Amino acid sequence: MMEVRLITGLMATWLLSACTGRDGVVPVIPEPARVHFFIGKTQVEDPAGAEYKESALFGKEAYRIDISRNRIVVTAGTDAGRFYADQTLLQLYEVYGAGQVPCCRIEDAPRYSWRSFMLDESRHFFGEEYVLRTLDLMARYKLNKFHWHLTDTDGWRLEINAFPELTRVGSVGNHTDIEAPAAFYTQEQVRRIIAYAAERQIEVIPEVDMPGHATAAIRAYPALGGGFHPDYPNFTYNIGLEETCSFLETVLDEVAALFPGRYIHLGGDEVSYGWSAWDDCPEILALMEREGLHDKAAVCAFFLGRMARYILNIGKIPVVWCDAQEMGLDEKEVTVAWWRHDREDLLARCLEAGLSTVLCPRLPLYFDYVQSPDHVEGAKWRKTESSDLEDLYGFPDNRASFPADISSIIGLSAHLWTERIETPERADFMTWPRMLALAETSWTLPERKEYALFLDRLPDQLAYLSSRHVYYYHPLAPDSTPEPPMPVRYHQPTNH
Repeated sequence: MMEVRLITGLMATWLLSACTGRDGVVPVIPEPARVHFFIGKTQVEDPAGAEYKESALFGKEAYRIDISRNRIVVTAGTDAGRFYADQTLLQLYEVYGAGQVPCCRIEDAPRYSWRSFMLDESRHFFGEEYVLRTLDLMARYKLNKFHWHLTDTDGWRLEINAFPELTRVGSVGNHTDIEAPAAFYTQEQVRRIIAYAAERQIEVIPEVDMPGHATAAIRAYPALGGGFHPDYPNFTYNIGLEETCSFLETVLDEVAALFPGRYIHLGGDEVSYGWSAWDDCPEILALMEREGLHDKAAVCAFFLGRMARYILNIGKIPVVWCDAQEMGLDEKEVTVAWWRHDREDLLARCLEAGLSTVLCPRLPLYFDYVQSPDHVEGAKWRKTESSDLEDLYGFPDNRASFPADISSIIGLSAHLWTERIETPERADFMTWPRMLALAETSWTLPERKEYALFLDRLPDQLAYLSSRHVYYYHPLAPDSTPEPPMPVRYHQPTNH
């Protein structure tokens, strides 16, 4: 019945648009900015037969597709625009079939320049093949930033030539098995993944967490530790030591040389979990006295400011979590990721300062949170609230309480934290189809978004995901996709 409803709805939209000249809807995700139908269907059998034209009038990611009976012409100003036009054409031909694609003009450009998905591989490691498939799927739906969380408490997953112990020792274990074999990406693997992403118009953004979430690095180099806390042992670096800052700067040098993109994520969140150890740390106390820092938050802001300026000096843009603004970071050239959905005052502070801001609040953009109140295998905010598809689809336009001036918001990012996720099957289940809603809400203008029509277009994309062996949650037939189990053992508290 769902397939019949889909075809009927789309055919009705096409016929109405063709006969009246009204804008219509095509069965692709994300929904384009404008679609104008004409009578007839193209006889071009293969989307590879499209002709391409360049025009400087088009923005970086914008494109136009003109589909007539005998020709398909794509016009774009950049390779990115042409690539996204190709993704739209591929979906059209998959759904309608050769000889059935209606004649139309599609004009399209993204709402946001930052459309991101984050994969946490510190807690559990998924490997190159999983990452490459993820990049394929992101590209199909016009997501353009892959935020790669490679270092944290449970494991250091990036080869650093200057400090081999980071992977020899720091990559051993994961969130559910502290003795799991070493797992990390060599620099050669990273180069392959970056090149693969670039071919798909995706920028890879590495995250090197500091000064908290540092346990794996400190396990490899104990002298960098900032002291012991019974609940979060060796959670923070000793940032009063010049040796620690030199170590991190050397790491950042290698990261900057390896990753050609514009951004490096510094982290900067949840430092308070471990900074009580700083109260008895002579180097931290000396730093506070030397720099006139009145509390531990000021110490952290001072350190993050130093690291941010270092990144700027080597030609990159630093990204920090919004916690850095709460602690007093005063650096205007950072990009801020606002994740604390219960602290809209932090979002307001970032926007009032005019900082480039990425929206990634736990609700609705943390994919480790369950998708349905009926699900039990995953996180729930305050033990009751889930992160469902409709709320994500409506975000951010369904948040009336947001600050009035949102001009410095540059995009959205969904995050898959993996404390509770140790298998690819479970990672898929928690990601899809929410990733489809993310793709549409970060690309499509608010006036073009309609959740009922999104659901109409969903079955075709779920069929495609099945063809790629993706185990998704089926919101239209939930009994058909049972929850995969989450890990039953935790060796450390869950922070996120």
